[in-house]
Amino acid sequence: MGFSFLNHTADVGIRVWAESLEALFEESAYALFSLITNLEKVTPKETLFIALEGKDYEELLVSWLNELLYHHEVKNMLFSYFKVLELGSSFLRAEIKGEVFSSEKHEILTPVKAVTYHNLEIRKTGKGYEVEIILDI
Repeated sequence: MGFSFLNHTADVGIRVWAESLEALFEESAYALFSLITNLEKVTPKETLFIALEGKDYEELLVSWLNELLYHHEVKNMLFSYFKVLELGSSFLRAEIKGEVFSSEKHEILTPVKAVTYHNLEIRKTGKGYEVEIILDI
């Protein structure tokens, strides 16, 4: 499992890979919040459960990451724990943990506005799955 950041004009790209689809969704969330802040400073003390529906895995991935961004932007939360509990081709249930942003403890490294569908395709590989995600910053 892992992720790397990609050069992309006016946006930020993330390449994510993992052995399973569940791990790909989790690793995508870790990549997103690693871009936003230093995860080592985020204590996983508040738990939220996420339930989403979508027409396919790509739509679910974008919805998942945008839902996390919603909680970050609207509820001022940072997350450092992501666990997919159930994942099907049209639904996702997950548990996330984090804490409210504190300017004394946390730093926002890169503000992210949204996750895009630009060239988004989850690909099966010989070692699992991979995807490239473009983020609007």
